[in-house]
Amino acid sequence: MRSRDLFFVLAIAGAVAALLSPVLAGPGLLLGNFGDIYAYHYPLRHLAAARLQAGELPFWNPYIFAGIPLLANSQAALFYPLSAFFQIFHLNHAFTLFAFAHLLLAGLGMHLLLRSRGLSPASSCCLALAFCLSPFVSFRLAQGIPTHLAALAYLPWCWLALESGKSWLLAGTLALQLLSGHPQFALIHWAAMAAYAVMDKRRLKTLCVGTAGAAALSLIQAVPTAEFLSLCNRKMVPAVFLRAYSMPPAALASLFWPGYSGDPLTGDFPDDPSVFFETCTAYVGLLPLVLALWALARSRREAAFGWLLAAAGVVLALGRFDLSPAGLSRVPARFLLLTFWGLFLAAACGAKLVDGKAKPAWRLAAILFVLGDLGMPASRYVYAEEPGPKLAADPVVAEALGGKLVRFASDPELANPNKAMLYRAMNVNGYDAAYLENYTRYVIRSEAPVPAVDPSRTHIRNVRSREMSRLGVGYTLSLTELGGAYRRTKAGGVIYPVPGARPLAFLEGSSEPLEVESPRAERWIVKGRASGSGLVLAVPSSPGWKARLNGRPVPIRVVDGLLMGIDVPAADAFTAEFTFVPSFWPGLCLFGAVAWSFWLWREARI
Repeated sequence: MRSRDLFFVLAIAGAVAALLSPVLAGPGLLLGNFGDIYAYHYPLRHLAAARLQAGELPFWNPYIFAGIPLLANSQAALFYPLSAFFQIFHLNHAFTLFAFAHLLLAGLGMHLLLRSRGLSPASSCCLALAFCLSPFVSFRLAQGIPTHLAALAYLPWCWLALESGKSWLLAGTLALQLLSGHPQFALIHWAAMAAYAVMDKRRLKTLCVGTAGAAALSLIQAVPTAEFLSLCNRKMVPAVFLRAYSMPPAALASLFWPGYSGDPLTGDFPDDPSVFFETCTAYVGLLPLVLALWALARSRREAAFGWLLAAAGVVLALGRFDLSPAGLSRVPARFLLLTFWGLFLAAACGAKLVDGKAKPAWRLAAILFVLGDLGMPASRYVYAEEPGPKLAADPVVAEALGGKLVRFASDPELANPNKAMLYRAMNVNGYDAAYLENYTRYVIRSEAPVPAVDPSRTHIRNVRSREMSRLGVGYTLSLTELGGAYRRTKAGGVIYPVPGARPLAFLEGSSEPLEVESPRAERWIVKGRASGSGLVLAVPSSPGWKARLNGRPVPIRVVDGLLMGIDVPAADAFTAEFTFVPSFWPGLCLFGAVAWSFWLWREARI
């Protein structure tokens, strides 16, 4: 980048700052969104940040689904460098700074990519603004999924590394995209690069080396995530759920007319707002679209590739094909990434055709047009919210359940079961992209014949079932008074005890009381007297859990298809300790440290 680009880079930064101005000025405010930040990302980031600030590595999350791997959850993005915002700043402001950094990263990367293709600084700036202000990128703020935005920010950087033949740069940018929290976008993007690289052997070599390097650099996240996915409920999800977010044919019009299907802000979109954000936001802007058509009309080879990529994205987004292994992926509409990026590649070809003939005034007019065409709609979807009403603690719930070794079941009608993470209370209901398959089957047995699960959450109501009793569900939170002793919550609901619930650790066939403590989520200590019975800990069995009895390793067996159990011989007293560490963890840490050190050394030499 040359000095004359500085003005245009500052213009991109200024546009991003102006877009986010409603929240940048108020650190206590939160980006307005349609719920995913409140229901998922805020509790998850809060838990991860608090554990890290306490000097603990958050391997396990005990607060939803009776327990679930945390480090293995790619959306926690524990190894992504820019997740440091959530450890340094107040969480509300961290979401704003995270958004600002990635929008700016997206714009700067696109500017540099276009400059490397020979476009003028002004034309590069114009399309860079179109890229980061386009609905496919900027509307992720209102959708409330920061990991989407983070993954999209690396598209131009990966492409820049690929076209420049810099394998090691590609390895680093691809690894960051994978670590940023949404590997589905990263894999779809990789497929686009692979198709592009096939046309040129030099690019193919760069891609192969870069991919191998990215795999090594992201292995510390990939291995735990792959192990979790092999055990999660996605394998048993019906096809109707896997295609739930397919792009309806009518939504094709939104590629040219973004408001065709309606607007969730005004309430005239006929479906859930999440459907709008996934299926109706691939509009790249009128100017990029005209440039893409112009390049195609002039029979430019790269423009033809861009349009073929765009067409492939539409076909796959319609949901007629399931390309995911064992149903591990959802939302076919996310293949619109191919459409979005393909149109921008074609637009870059068109811009190069007219760039040399364009006068400075025309280039300025083009920038202003993009700001009006894309910047104004984007600004409607960036607004500030006071998060207090949705995130404020209920003192009754916090006092009764927070930080205690008791389990409860929230009312399935509550929109945010994950708020339990904020209270540090253990809720057997929850909301996540995936959870343990064994837990799914356990809940289905508990609730039968009533539907109890979907791909993202559980709907436990029958807290008096044998399964919930053995899981230690001692309390329930309901929006209506269900009888028994209770305390009314601020929201008008009630907390009431569930009779007959077992403690979180018990001896099978014995009522002998046990002493149970959990200094941290990954460590449970159980003390008591045994009479040859089996000890059961009401925590889901998962690879990584190890048990020791009186200091000696003992095998863990699975009880009731879910819980952890060990055999305890008759003795006067015993101490059992259960600890969780991800599989291969020491080796992964060592390998990750060596891989990133080597990458940094290699880049420094270059």
